[in-house]
Parts: sequence; C-alpha cells; structure tokens
Amino acid sequence: MSADAVDLWSRTIDVWSGEAHDALSADRPFRLSSETEPEVVEYLLDGLHRCIESPAVMGLVTPSEVKAHQAVTVQIVRAFLDGLQAECDSCQQYAEQILTSLSGILDQD
Repeated sequence: MSADAVDLWSRTIDVWSGEAHDALSADRPFRLSSETEPEVVEYLLDGLHRCIESPAVMGLVTPSEVKAHQAVTVQIVRAFLDGLQAECDSCQQYAEQILTSLSGILDQD
C-alpha cells in the first residue's frame, strides 16, 4: 500500500473514531454515513484489498488478530462495495471483482 493510501486510511479512520466517540458520549448508536467520490472509495478498497491478500502483512498478524478484526473489516468492505454498486457500471464491475476476490473472507461472518 502506498504512503498516500495509508495516510488517507489514517484520516478516514480518525474521522470514524471521532464520530464513534461522540456517539458513545451521547449514548447513541454509531452510524457513519458520508458522501465520498467513487474514485476515493476504489483507492481505499484497492489498498485494503492488497493488505488483506499480502503475504507480508499476513505474516505480521496472528490468526487471533485477524479473527478479532474481521467483523469490522467485513462491514467496511461491504459498505464500500454497496455504495460502489449503486454508482456507474465501471464501479459496479470493480465492486464485483473485489467481491469475487474476497468472497472467502466476506462470507465468514
């Protein structure tokens, strides 16, 4: 994953973290909904996809860490893919490619 992608993920997660903290403080459910350009979503998904399938990354995490984070990862990927599928034909095709590639992971709830 490129440094730019890592920075974009970091900023995205920081926003989510702030929203989650605010929701927790207000004793309300956390649900983030925002408008993001399809190209940005594809860029983020591409980096995440490369990490998920990277032998180097998988060599750094334990199976219990993968299992502990899988539910959140699946929710993020599914939300991004759902949004992309509602966009243009090329976005839908990209989403289908990612779904096919990650089907083993996404099917494990």
